Amino acid sequence: MSVSATPEQVRDLFLQAYSLTDGDTKIALLEESVRLADICGDFKLRYDAREHLIQAATFGGAPEKALVAYSWSLAQYDARPEEVDEWDVLWKYKWILDTIANFPQISKAQILEMLDDMAARYQRAGYSLRPNYLMRNRLYQFWDEAEAARYFHKGHETPRDIMSDCAACERSDEVSFAIREGDDARAVELAEPIIRGRMRCSSIPKSTFANLLLPLVRLGRLEEAVSLHFQGYRLVARAAKGSVSTASEHLEFLVVTENFDRAVAIFEKHLADAAPLADAASKFDYYLASWFLLAQLAERGVETLRLRLPHTFPAYEERGTYETATLAAWFLAECESLAALFDARNESDSYTRSIRKTAALKELTTPHPIRDVEEFASLGF
Repeated sequence: MSVSATPEQVRDLFLQAYSLTDGDTKIALLEESVRLADICGDFKLRYDAREHLIQAATFGGAPEKALVAYSWSLAQYDARPEEVDEWDVLWKYKWILDTIANFPQISKAQILEMLDDMAARYQRAGYSLRPNYLMRNRLYQFWDEAEAARYFHKGHETPRDIMSDCAACERSDEVSFAIREGDDARAVELAEPIIRGRMRCSSIPKSTFANLLLPLVRLGRLEEAVSLHFQGYRLVARAAKGSVSTASEHLEFLVVTENFDRAVAIFEKHLADAAPLADAASKFDYYLASWFLLAQLAERGVETLRLRLPHTFPAYEERGTYETATLAAWFLAECESLAALFDARNESDSYTRSIRKTAALKELTTPHPIRDVEEFASLGF
């Protein structure tokens, strides 16, 4: 039996997806649009379908699907450059490199090759290498911190052009770099325009607010941290699957400030998104924060918890009652397994050190009850 499809069907899927927030439903619609576009055979339709899918998958928690679609798009750019928007395909290269290291099965050599390929393409097209240097800063932090810092400074010394990230994204990167350098006060100072709403974009301030939570605790500025938690988590809750790593930072903050009821609610809310992720780095971040929560509860004598965990979760208990220490041990074992994979790929111990750093957060514990019940309820709990 022959299978047919029409361009109108494909475009109708584009329209349906456009009205949806990034997530599984939107990605599924756009995957279907790719399938139907391929049946139609029209090149522009096939390319457009994948462009929509790349964006939805990148920001909707399925970067592995974006990688496949982008590989096809990049190959088409090489084969028929006159029919492809050069700026668009090279801009999306940044999205791909920003997530490629999240998969330990992709080798360090492959990542370096892609960084070099991106740089060569930018140079041939006449674009600044600033985005490439700043991307190397992000990736080299797992391999060589001194080299990462060198690329950070080199990037900011290189002129901006139309390929550069927006000012808000670059400022957020500066905030992250200051935190990595151990300069919390500088990080908060740099973030002021973002905190005040003068710099923002589709990704900022969501990630920035989460990054600042523990620095603010270390600085003793707890009320400011609570304010950023409320503002930032509202954005995370809407983004769901695409913000699992960001949710983990809010979870750690709540544990450090001993807001355990709220922490458990957030743990339950996002576990269904984190557990099936192919993005192993995001899963690691969330599992690590989950272990920290459960381990701290176990240390405080909480022997069991009543939890609403997804049926698909590997450690699911039908009765809904979990031994806290046992569940904590399960998450720790998963984190150690993932850390071993990443450290072997990265030829470093950066992920193993992350486990130790998270364990050390208990020394930062600063009880600060959050009593805003109405705000808590507004977040969907």
